[in-house]
Amino acid sequence: MNFKLRIAAATIMAVSVVASYGQTSAAKAPAKKHVVTAKAKTPPPPTVAEQIQALRQELENQARQIESLKTGLAAKDAQLQKAQQAAADAQASAARAETAASAQQQAVTSNAAAVTTLQSSVSDLKGKQSRWPPRSRTRHQDQQGDGQPAALHYKGITSRRRLS
Repeated sequence: MNFKLRIAAATIMAVSVVASYGQTSAAKAPAKKHVVTAKAKTPPPPTVAEQIQALRQELENQARQIESLKTGLAAKDAQLQKAQQAAADAQASAARAETAASAQQQAVTSNAAAVTTLQSSVSDLKGKQSRWPPRSRTRHQDQQGDGQPAALHYKGITSRRRLS
């Protein structure tokens, strides 16, 4: 067993040496050649007059933007004013409608009270009519076929009509 262990150790050692040699003996990268490229010529810096002209154009662009923003703001203000006016008109209309509804509700309430009063009066009159006059139930029997009464009653005196 000792012999096998020595062989294994020698083999591992040989493989390690070969692997480490392979890593260190790597081929060197080829040297880069220095390529000289022609540098692009940088444009000359702008003159003072060109810089002033560029600033003027930028200022004019900004002034146009400000004017367009002012116009947009004025249009939005006008829309807001219209919306506020419409809201105020709607509130006034709602208040008028509420007042009219309240007045109609009061009228309905007073009409309901009047109807109740009339109903009680009618029922009272019906009750009195059934008791007075005592002969009211037979009144239709006292009339002739032509709608004329067969007899007249006045202060206890009865006058009968003659049938012709």
